[in-house]
Amino acid sequence: MANLLAAVVLCFTCATLLPAQDPGPAAKNGEGALARALLGSWRLDAELSRRLGADGRAARVEFRSDAAVASRLPAATVARLQQQQLPVLQQGTMLVDGSEHSFVLTVQQGDPMVLGFRADAGAPLAEVGAFAVALARGKDAGRDLLLLGVGEPGAAMAAYTREVAAKRGLTPQATVTHMMQLLEAGKAREFVETYAAPDDLARLIEGGRTLDDLAARFTGDRLQTLLAVLDSVSKAEPEWNQARDEVKWPNTTGDGPKEVKLKLVDGRWYLKDR
Repeated sequence: MANLLAAVVLCFTCATLLPAQDPGPAAKNGEGALARALLGSWRLDAELSRRLGADGRAARVEFRSDAAVASRLPAATVARLQQQQLPVLQQGTMLVDGSEHSFVLTVQQGDPMVLGFRADAGAPLAEVGAFAVALARGKDAGRDLLLLGVGEPGAAMAAYTREVAAKRGLTPQATVTHMMQLLEAGKAREFVETYAAPDDLARLIEGGRTLDDLAARFTGDRLQTLLAVLDSVSKAEPEWNQARDEVKWPNTTGDGPKEVKLKLVDGRWYLKDR
């Protein structure tokens, strides 16, 4: 994970150093699109990452734009990047499994790179590394594929799929209603991608399951049972834990799981498997 952070931060640092300059030929030939498309939330595609030889990476990464990052970069880093005249394509903060770091996106020797930085308890930013980044555009943004380098140059890259946008700020009951809408529309895979708790999903995939395997569970009688349970709990007040980041309802339908549990992660409710 440290390697991934270093790579991501490096790219973002380069992006902030030369905001007033012309981005240059490299930035004009696609890197600008990469800088825009990089922003957002990404979830590890464990199955594809294993095929690429990059196991054990962060389950979720998120990139957010923040123009203030440049003013906090180490002086030595700024001097080096200015001397090399690296274009600044993007800058901001990134979350790696919830841990926040600063990053810069640049182009180094023709390749998009991420520069990563860490700050410890109010200390200045410290550069932690640089990694390659690439993005394969899908038919639509929801099918984009992000590749992040996680080692020495030429090492395997981990694959990430764009996280399906779930609605933030919903009550637990409204979240359950949206789950039902996806299932009733036959969007079982989107249901899994959107509402399976990140830790549960990573565990299941590491155990050899694919997203299609998981989506196939929500068909036929099993689907109808789940819909009945969700419909029941969506109309009832849940029991909250003391931290107010978890709710649960007892299943009173007589069929299906013993209870329904939701976990609040980064402002969104997820369905817990355990």
